[in-house]
Formats: sequence, structure tokens, C-alpha cells
Amino acid sequence: MACVRENFRLNPVFTMPLWRSVSSPAGARIGEFDIPYGTNVCISNYVLHHNSEIWGKDHAVFRPDRWLGKDEPNRSRFLIPFSIGHRMCIGRNLAMTNILKTLTTLVSQFEFHPISRDEQVRVRSSGIGEMEGSFQCTVSAKRSGMAHV
Repeated sequence: MACVRENFRLNPVFTMPLWRSVSSPAGARIGEFDIPYGTNVCISNYVLHHNSEIWGKDHAVFRPDRWLGKDEPNRSRFLIPFSIGHRMCIGRNLAMTNILKTLTTLVSQFEFHPISRDEQVRVRSSGIGEMEGSFQCTVSAKRSGMAHV
């Protein structure tokens, strides 16, 4: 699960600003700022997921172990690939089930090796994250007869 979380952090699928209106008549406090009732505010999950104050100077590095330490519960609240609150993506549970089932099936039956370890995967975004170019790797079955995809 640490690898899935780290991938969501680095490459969120949905990257459009998540707009909300302050609905409390008393307003809201965000960090050091008092925000009046009715004000539209937004958050960018991409910016949040790459904030060096939260993730460290190596925020751009794929490092799944950042989800395994004692700081993990504190960091989890800053991971919002499906948005957050009552307007969270209604397909979240279905998406996670499909991702985990597909990933565990593929990893249990095949070995994947990148052709180049130096090449970085690049993602562009126009609201929806999309990989630029291709990711080339070799794939081999772990057991004979298992290469039916």
C-alpha cells in the first residue's frame, strides 16, 4: 500500500483545484488566515502533495518508505488524491479495489524491470494527470504458463 500511496502523492490523477465556499457564518481559519463566510477557497492536491514542509526536501523522489515510519499517520491527512470530505470522489472505493486487485495480480504473476533506471516518468496535467511518453520495461512470467494477459 505504501507504493500506491506514494504514486498517488507524486502523480495524482485529478489535479484541478478543489474549490469550496466557506459555509460557516463565523468564517474559517486556515493556517494564519481568517477567511470570511462565503469566500471561495481552493486547494491543489498536486501542490499539497509536493510541499517540502510536509514531505521533505526529497518530495519529488519516489520513496514509499515515507509511508512506513512513525510519521505516517500525520502525513496521511495530507494525501488527498480523491479529494476530501462530503464531496470526495464517489468512485474512491471502487477505484481502490480495482487498483489493488490489478496490482496484486500483476505483481504476483509477473516481474517488471525498467529498461532504463535513469529515465524519469513525467506526468503532464490539464486537470487530469496523464503520463508523457511511454514507460518501457521488460515483463516476464514468474511461473511458466502464467503469461495469459
